[in-house]
Amino acid sequence: MFLKQPNDKPNSMARPARQCCFICFGGKRQQEYAVLVPCFRPNPQPRIRKIKTKEGTERLNFEIFRHDSFESDSTIYKRLNEVCYQHQPKFKRWIPFYGVVEVREVKFRFLGIKDKSNRHRVHIYRLNINEIGEEAKNTIAISRHPDYWDTYGCCDEWHSDACPASTDYTAEPCIVKRVEVAQLRRNNLETYSLLTDCVRDPQSADEYETLKGMAQESPIIDLKISEIDDQSKVFGRKNEMPGLEFIMGWQFDRMESELPFFVFCILLITLAIWIVVIVSGLAGEWTLSTALGQIALGSVAILVGLRYLV
Repeated sequence: MFLKQPNDKPNSMARPARQCCFICFGGKRQQEYAVLVPCFRPNPQPRIRKIKTKEGTERLNFEIFRHDSFESDSTIYKRLNEVCYQHQPKFKRWIPFYGVVEVREVKFRFLGIKDKSNRHRVHIYRLNINEIGEEAKNTIAISRHPDYWDTYGCCDEWHSDACPASTDYTAEPCIVKRVEVAQLRRNNLETYSLLTDCVRDPQSADEYETLKGMAQESPIIDLKISEIDDQSKVFGRKNEMPGLEFIMGWQFDRMESELPFFVFCILLITLAIWIVVIVSGLAGEWTLSTALGQIALGSVAILVGLRYLV
């Protein structure tokens, strides 16, 4: 099910990697399950090169290289959207105003191996967005203290005594770094609905970079080749994993923006047809009434088509 790995050139800086993203489905009345969606997103690799300056001297230049097959957000969202509909009844794809209502980041835990439909029984842990936002707000508040820079005068190689990262035995990150992460998290939460927008319109996903993670870490995870071959190791895990939950239903927001004109056209079609049929029928020209009704129907259909083309 995974994408084939391209053959790397001898001097390629990209490391072999296999990534995937899990779409989660579930609700109060249905069983919760996850579907594995393969993708190719190897981590960019650093490289140091020697560059000659105009003066003839050499200096070291730090560069980041991406693999040529690195998949964009739009490509991955298209695949997520396609896989989502593959696990829905086929007729639902063609129902007007039915589709993805909301996309949100979740944690989930595997309960067993996949079934014949490639679905994995899982238990979904939904994130408390308000709680995450409040935590980010409290962390940012530290940086607004008047003595913040004097107390936490940290840099990459040195930490103040007040910073938890100053001790070797602590696993906590630098307070300055925590504030930076909290500010980014707050900004992402303010635009959390972009996850849904990117699924509905994958072409626009590249400019938002939502797959880096909005309320938590990125939903794209690395799996070791040995784990892929042995499903009992992958799907027998007890730890929680990040994923994206797709909620399907009626898209009422689209109805509000598109339905008024649609309803108007339907009423106009019905009214035009009945007026033509009744008037022509009273005159005894049923053949003419049918022809005029078809002309009226075709004219309104053209108007509807022009409305969506413009």
